[in-house]
Amino acid sequence: MTKKPKNHRALRLTVQYVRSAQVEGGVDAADKLILNCLAQYANADGRGSHPGNVDLMDAVGLKRSAMHVRLEKLISKNLIERTHTGDGRKQASEYRICWENPAYPDVSPNGKERFTEDEKPSGADAETFRPNSGNIPVQSGKHSGADAETFRPNSGNIPVLSRNTSNPPSNQPSQPDQKGGSGWRGFVENLPATMHGAILAGDSEKQIRALVAEHGADFMLATIARWIEPGMREKSVDGLKSKWSVFLKEYLPYLKAVKGETPEAQAVKQRQEDAAIEAAMKEASRIAREQLAEAEANAEESFEEVWEKLKKSAE
Repeated sequence: MTKKPKNHRALRLTVQYVRSAQVEGGVDAADKLILNCLAQYANADGRGSHPGNVDLMDAVGLKRSAMHVRLEKLISKNLIERTHTGDGRKQASEYRICWENPAYPDVSPNGKERFTEDEKPSGADAETFRPNSGNIPVQSGKHSGADAETFRPNSGNIPVLSRNTSNPPSNQPSQPDQKGGSGWRGFVENLPATMHGAILAGDSEKQIRALVAEHGADFMLATIARWIEPGMREKSVDGLKSKWSVFLKEYLPYLKAVKGETPEAQAVKQRQEDAAIEAAMKEASRIAREQLAEAEANAEESFEEVWEKLKKSAE
């Protein structure tokens, strides 16, 4: 890895996907099981792992001497280091995952997840986040003063509701409605400037109101922000004549992507991935045990074979 793992889960994943081709002599299933066991007990920075001999032996299915041979091999390959030597009884040896070894990848094999911290945007490149909105990024599109437009039925434009000058607006978003997001007023007041003045044809306004009522203004605003983001579509939104009509035809995948970024959705995804990792480790352990049992069986001579050798030697 080129940088420190961003959390303990990232450390476990980069160990899970250690690249055997970048290790002299390679690593096999038993080596990976030891690495995974050490990563489970380590801190997020790879330090402080002390599972003990019993847990290590059980994780990989090896006897003590064979397991220690494997540990020394991993140390010699700079995949781990022993930071403290135990007494073999009450005090376990302690290890560190050498995540700086290039054999540990920065990203998952499919390239969809990075295991190191990304650089945070700042200044003009930073996204705007609204308080208490679930951290869904929203582009600010509020108008005030002479730019504000009073709602006119059937005007053909998304209404920007006029504000009561005796009660100046606060920086806090509108109170959430029953659907879990700011209502129609919040949607209109925070609409991206790109969509101001866009023509509403047919029953487009009715459809948009229904989407805001169903999903909440925060989600729909974030969906629009993603839809108009440069590079998200083959052609820029600015060149569209009927923006709302096109948006209503294309919004669904953008809405799904936005909902997939909520803390709740991320938590579900992480639980699923953790379960998959655990299942993969169990399967790898099963395969390693079978391979080791087969190797031991092939290495041992039967009683009959030993007896025949003794008879021949006596002759």
